[in-house]
Amino acid sequence: MASIRESILSHICVETHQNRNPSGHTRGGYKQSLLQNILTPLERTLIVCCSCEGVMRDPQLTEAGYKCRSCLEGGEGKPVTVNKTEIDKLRVVCPFRQEGCNWSSTIGILVSHVEKCDLCPVSCPLGCGGSLKRKDLKKHVNGECSERNTNCMYCLINIKVSQSSDHFKICPKFPLECPNKCNSDKISREDLSLHVSQLCPLTVTPCPYNKYGCSTSRKRKDIDTHEMEFVVKHVRMMNTHIEGLTGIAQHNKGLEWVIKGVREKFEQKTHLYSDPFYVDNYKFQGWAKFNTEDNNGLGIFVCLCVGVLDDSLKWPFLGEVFITLVNLQNPTYSVTESYSTTQDLESFTRCKTENTDGFGFPSFATKTEIFTKFSR
Repeated sequence: MASIRESILSHICVETHQNRNPSGHTRGGYKQSLLQNILTPLERTLIVCCSCEGVMRDPQLTEAGYKCRSCLEGGEGKPVTVNKTEIDKLRVVCPFRQEGCNWSSTIGILVSHVEKCDLCPVSCPLGCGGSLKRKDLKKHVNGECSERNTNCMYCLINIKVSQSSDHFKICPKFPLECPNKCNSDKISREDLSLHVSQLCPLTVTPCPYNKYGCSTSRKRKDIDTHEMEFVVKHVRMMNTHIEGLTGIAQHNKGLEWVIKGVREKFEQKTHLYSDPFYVDNYKFQGWAKFNTEDNNGLGIFVCLCVGVLDDSLKWPFLGEVFITLVNLQNPTYSVTESYSTTQDLESFTRCKTENTDGFGFPSFATKTEIFTKFSR
């Protein structure tokens, strides 16, 4: 409110200066140019401030003469009621007469008129920094101001007009062209990814038979032609894949691993890896490791490895692992150990790369047992 009053006074009052007005006020008396009649010398003595030379506001009597209350220095002066009464009767015109306002009345109601005058300049209340005539304010606020609220024409969210450019950069409904320059209509930002990945005829995609071994990629519009041209090749790939699954089924019962020359293996201090095998109804693929690097005994370990069905499995593998060591020449000599897999055993989580450690028994059987019962 203080800023509005200061704006009004700036149109009707004399501006004072700090060096002439130690009180710090910036507005003195009313401008003499607003008076309808020229003052006589006597009237000037009784009505005009001897400091700011404007028609006094709140006249005060000082040793130097009459002054506006805002022009007083320190505690000098006392109110003069008679002068104020005469001043309030003075006839004045609107400070915006040249802009077209024909109002005239007494100086006592000048401020209230300026507060309502359609031609008085006012600042935009929305904060755009603009200054315009009061009569144009409604039109400006409702349809011109850059800080007015509006709805995005695409997503309908409420934003300021000045924020439109930044909003359009992230608006989910803003229409965009396909990056592949296909002939489709513009697509909303939120649907563009789906269009490019699944619908756009110019997106390069792999052949549907890539899971069977076809490495060809074509624009989506050309995939059907590729399938027709290589139908025989694709059928052969599928047959090969089916044969591979059949091979998986043949190895589903676990691993039967015959190791010859056990005594020599201990002397060489080596380790061996089995061929991959499948368990749990053709699902998980694994391998076993036979280790004679420890001179104290035989180590046997089991680990899962990358399999063709891994994408469809529930991980990790949870179950029982049984390991039996048998002398094939004398089956009465055998050793069996087992353990249960748990959530925290890395060897039974899904493999991204081949794991060469495994989990099992570092000393499944002692060297003495191996030499006396399981080797010649």
